Amino acid sequence: MKIWHKNFKPASLLLAFGLAASLLLGGCGAPAAAPSPSGSGAAPAQGEEPVTIKYVTWRLEDKEVWEALAQQFHKENPNITIEFIYSKDNSSHYMTVESNLLVGEGMDLFDSHPFADKFLKYASEGMLVDLSDTAGAERMTEGARQLVTYQGKPYGFSYAYNMIGLVYNKDLFQQYSVKVPETYEELKTAVASFRAAGLNGVSYCGKEVRTDWLFKGLLLETAGMQGYNAFMESIDSGALTNIKDNAAAYEVIQQMSDMYHNQVLFDYSEAIGFAESLTLLAQGRAPMVCMGTWCFGTADKDMPGINYGFVPIPAASKPGVVYGEPAQITCIPKSSKNIEAAKTWLNFLSDHCADYTNAVKFCPSVTGVEATFEGADTLAPYIESGSVEMMGIPQISKTDIWNNAWVDTLSNILFNGADVDQELAAFEAFLLKADLKNK
Repeated sequence: MKIWHKNFKPASLLLAFGLAASLLLGGCGAPAAAPSPSGSGAAPAQGEEPVTIKYVTWRLEDKEVWEALAQQFHKENPNITIEFIYSKDNSSHYMTVESNLLVGEGMDLFDSHPFADKFLKYASEGMLVDLSDTAGAERMTEGARQLVTYQGKPYGFSYAYNMIGLVYNKDLFQQYSVKVPETYEELKTAVASFRAAGLNGVSYCGKEVRTDWLFKGLLLETAGMQGYNAFMESIDSGALTNIKDNAAAYEVIQQMSDMYHNQVLFDYSEAIGFAESLTLLAQGRAPMVCMGTWCFGTADKDMPGINYGFVPIPAASKPGVVYGEPAQITCIPKSSKNIEAAKTWLNFLSDHCADYTNAVKFCPSVTGVEATFEGADTLAPYIESGSVEMMGIPQISKTDIWNNAWVDTLSNILFNGADVDQELAAFEAFLLKADLKNK
C-alpha cells in the first residue's frame, strides 16, 4: 500500500536551531524537561491546572528539535509542559516503556518501533489509546494510517518515515563512468565495474541487521505490504510449510543467493556494523551503502564531503519500488492521567511536521508536507510517483519459535552461498516439527 501522493502544499518554515550530529541507534541522558518560556505566552486560563506530560523516546539526537518544538507548544498551550525522558539505547527504552505500562504510571507518551512484539502487542493487549478522534490521525497518509491501525482503529501517530535503499557516492560513479543502477542486472554490472577498478561491493551492516533489510525490503517491493504480511502470517499460523508455495518470497530468496554468487555485497558483510558500513562509504572503499535515509541527517559527521544520492535496492522483477520504514510510532498509554493533553501534543506535532522532518531529514508521513531538506531531491522521484512501499506489521505471535531458524536460513544463503533448496528443505522440516498450526 502506497504512502505518498503526488501533490504537496508549501512546507512551514524550519525552526531556527541546530541538530545534534551523532548517528545513534538509541539516545542517552537523564530526563529533560522542556524549558518554559519566561514572560512569553498567555497565562493558563482560569480553572486550567498546569499539566506536565512525560514523553519517553530513544531519539536523543533530536533533543534540540524536540525542545524547541516543546517551547513553541508551551507558548500555544501554557498550561501544558512536555518533559522528555531519553532512553540510552533500544533495550533500556523498552524496559522503561514496559515497566511503565505494567505499573500504569510514569509516562503519557512513548515511541515504539513498528514491530509485532512491540506496537502491535501493546495495541492488541488494550494498552493504547484509540486516536481516531485526533486531527493528527486524520492527517496521516494512507500507508502511515494503515501501519498504526489495529482492528480498524489507529493506536499510534506516525509522522515520519525513512526510505531504506542504496545511498551512493555520486563522484565515484562519475569518476569510473558507471551507470547508477535502476535494475538488479545494472546493480550487478555496476559492482563488477567497481571491483575491477579495485573497489568493493555494497556496504551492508549484516552484523546488526543480518538479512532483515534485504529480505524484507525486496519482498515488500515485490509483493507489497499486504503480500509481505500475508507471507509472515502464513508461516506463523502454520498455513505455509513449503516456502516455494509463495512465489514472491522464493523469487527474493533466489535473488539473495544470486547476490552472494555475484559478490554484490561488500566482502565479509556479515561482520560489518552500522558505523563501519558508513565508514566504508566515507572512505571511498565502497561506492554504495545499504542504509536508511536517516543518514542524510548525520551526513556531515558520518559521510563528510561525500556527494551522495539515493536509489532503491532493485528487486529482480520490480525495480523502482522503495522500501519505506517508519521513523517511530508515538502512542498514548491508556494508563496516562493526561490523555487529552497528550492528544493536544500529537495534534500540534502534525501541524509542525515539516519543522521536525526537515530538521532531522526524515520523510513526512503527514499529508500536505513537503520534504525540502538537503538530499530530498534524490528522493523526489519515488515520492512523487507514489512508489514507496511501507513496511507492514504482520500479526504474528509465535516468532520466538521460528524466527531465529528463518534468519539463520536466509543468512546461510546470503552470506555463505548455501544451496537454496537444501536450506529451505531444512527450514521446512523444522516447521513441520514445530507444528505451528497447533501451537
